Amino acid sequence: MLSKIVRPALALALALAAAPAAHAGDLSFGVVLGGDHGRLAVGYGKGYGSYRRCAPVRAAGHYETIERRVWVPGEREKVWIDPVYETRYDHCGRPYSVMVCPGRWTVRVHPAHYETRCERVWVPAAYGPHCD
Repeated sequence: MLSKIVRPALALALALAAAPAAHAGDLSFGVVLGGDHGRLAVGYGKGYGSYRRCAPVRAAGHYETIERRVWVPGEREKVWIDPVYETRYDHCGRPYSVMVCPGRWTVRVHPAHYETRCERVWVPAAYGPHCD
């Protein structure tokens, strides 16, 4: 009876001693007992741990509307100002128009400033992990 236990244990010890040094989780072995006389089968292999394979999944490209703060430089604008007329009355009470201020060109200066603008941008397709 003792030989039934010693032989398999000795075979297991020899198999483990002959195996090269391995990191934790890299070594896997199995023991199979069976038959009338008992049988020990030792297998050695590199284990890969328990993990799930993740396949890349393609997400479709799409448009997004984003707000962007942009610098708008100052500018000068040439503007026409219409002449100004007034209605006056002569000594008989008849109305007539008088130009009080002639028309002229003037320059308006718009200072530089920041502005928030909405822009529609294309976000390309991306690949991401998909795990089962």
